[in-house]
Amino acid sequence: MNLACYICDGPEPRMEFILGRVSPENACWGFCKVCGIAVCTGHGFRSETPDEYQCALCVGPGIKRHGGGGNGPQQPVKPGPDKDEFLRAYSELRIEILDAIRSRLDEYFSNTFEPYQMDRRAREIAAAAFEEASGVAEFRKRLQNATLEVSGA
Repeated sequence: MNLACYICDGPEPRMEFILGRVSPENACWGFCKVCGIAVCTGHGFRSETPDEYQCALCVGPGIKRHGGGGNGPQQPVKPGPDKDEFLRAYSELRIEILDAIRSRLDEYFSNTFEPYQMDRRAREIAAAAFEEASGVAEFRKRLQNATLEVSGA
């Protein structure tokens, strides 16, 4: 049996890599700790624990849930870190994706009088920016269309 990245082998696999730096240390395979699919390093975000990945499909929802604040997927949401701490937690993302997230957060915080804490709305904005910039949103649409086509719906 050959191990294949779920996203690389997905329908019309054109999704951008989410990581900017692929090196011998992180150019490997892993299984998403949230959903269990196999992903290559380019489509998986490595957690603080070296052998734990989150696939590109789960990073956005993870940002919404815990926003880099150190909570696991099943743990309750704690008050979020400030914007800079949040961005450092995701510093391994491809620079274009991180810049898109930073830009959206800067826009959000410039229109509010709140401190730069990653509240629920800020996490939602960051997750949406990630999904758009990484290609996850488009990949999900293609996956949904492929599923409907296979099912005959």
